[in-house]
Amino acid sequence: MKKLIKYLFIGCFVGFSISGFSQEGYSYKRKIEVKKTSVELNSIEIPDEMYGKIKTNLSDIRIFGFKNKDTVEVRYTLHKNPDFEFDTRKALKIINQSVAEKRSYFTVQAPNETINQLSLHFQNENFDWKINLEGSNDQNQWFTILKDYRILAIHNSETNYRFEDLFFTNSKYKYYRISVDTKQQPHILSVHSNHSQSKDSLKFKTVTVDQFSAKTDKKNKITTITVSLKQPLPVYAVSVNTNKKFDYNRNVTVEYLQNITKTEKGIIKHYSYFSSGILSSEHPTDLTFLGEDLQFIKDFKITINNKDNQPLEMHSIELKTLSFNLLFSIDDYDWDYYLYYGNKNSFAPSYDANYSSSATKNTVSISKEIQINKKEEIQQESLFENKLWLWGIMILIIGILGYFSMKMIYKKE
Repeated sequence: MKKLIKYLFIGCFVGFSISGFSQEGYSYKRKIEVKKTSVELNSIEIPDEMYGKIKTNLSDIRIFGFKNKDTVEVRYTLHKNPDFEFDTRKALKIINQSVAEKRSYFTVQAPNETINQLSLHFQNENFDWKINLEGSNDQNQWFTILKDYRILAIHNSETNYRFEDLFFTNSKYKYYRISVDTKQQPHILSVHSNHSQSKDSLKFKTVTVDQFSAKTDKKNKITTITVSLKQPLPVYAVSVNTNKKFDYNRNVTVEYLQNITKTEKGIIKHYSYFSSGILSSEHPTDLTFLGEDLQFIKDFKITINNKDNQPLEMHSIELKTLSFNLLFSIDDYDWDYYLYYGNKNSFAPSYDANYSSSATKNTVSISKEIQINKKEEIQQESLFENKLWLWGIMILIIGILGYFSMKMIYKKE
């Protein structure tokens, strides 16, 4: 009995250890045209066409080498170009709320660092308020930062627009006080801070879009621009170019299409916040991504608050995008190497390679995309990926153990 149980557990362990080859689950591949040179390090730039087929954290990219029936996985280091840290927002603690002389006051405690933007989030809908912003280090003496700064929210069957971001010059205070001039009762949900740093010295890839749709809502005094790209791209900044005929300073918000829901009444598009700022005739405005996780974006919605001014005439939309390079080194050039990608179930690889982007390297080209036919994949599906097999074996094991357990009980009786 003990030997039988031992063999059953060994069999289970061996069975669960069976798995397919590493290439399993990938949808696409490209042949790497690698050639032997005096330089050991190679570089592949990910083409734009790949971004719509890989995960946003780029974790489903692999390099495999093949020779006869042997397979090897090649280590690589992923580099972002240009290389910099994203601006991130920090949640601030609301420490005081009060009302005095028909104004609502909100005091927040800030981190000990320089900031130049506060993002407010009110529960209220359909408002048009004037904001004052002050800073203090002791909550006794307050210094004016912004005065009569306009924020608004419009929500109806035709429009869903909010502008609640406060932009100002670099400031460093322990406390910030926001006051709202309104007869309504403002219900503030959160306040976030941000410090946007200039990226003018960095070199981005640029994409100019001259085909877009612009629609002006005269009732709500806003212009909405919709942009659709050929394929998703790792967009970092959006810039709106106008045909300048007069001076202007307009609030602008950029959102990107997150997903689409199909209902009985039609299609509902769900947009997520990308960035916001001031569109000005005095200087170019780069609306930089303020999210924590990079997104590959295909569709944008840009909303400009015209207030009581005439709408702007749009010329083009300019996008600043990132690029990514894979740095790798190989030992045997007699092998055939392929770039695999498009695997929703993959995890980021854990390599000990750390190739420097400043090192001398060969720029390697890759072939056109090859779609992997599942029926022709070299790897075989793991036996235990089939749930029927798994349940069948578990029931068999339980039945055998139950049988011998009952047999031992009867023997004792």
